[in-house]
Amino acid sequence: MAEGRSLYRLIGWEGADRGGLLLSDGERDAITSALRSAPPAPPPATAGLALSKIRFAQLAGWIAKHAAAWSSDSLDLIEDEPNISPQDVFRFTDEMRARLDRLDKQAGRTLEKRHG
Repeated sequence: MAEGRSLYRLIGWEGADRGGLLLSDGERDAITSALRSAPPAPPPATAGLALSKIRFAQLAGWIAKHAAAWSSDSLDLIEDEPNISPQDVFRFTDEMRARLDRLDKQAGRTLEKRHG
């Protein structure tokens, strides 16, 4: 690692690792300060509005792509470990649930309406 720098991980909204940055302490502090002092983001323009069919298809395809990746990854080294651990199943269902909840939110559904 570069002298005087540390690796900071970038985590996406769904919890997926998006890579890392090598930052000095000063750079880290400047970014942290800017993020903490920034005004809250306005709600997305699509919140509560109907999704277009195109946007829905994009989001549904994106969810399906990630589910297929999980399926494919679970088959790696199947000879060594034929059973999946409950923790891996829970990580998958949590990730898919978060993606579906986000899609619901963009279509205007609140969690209270869904679960209540």
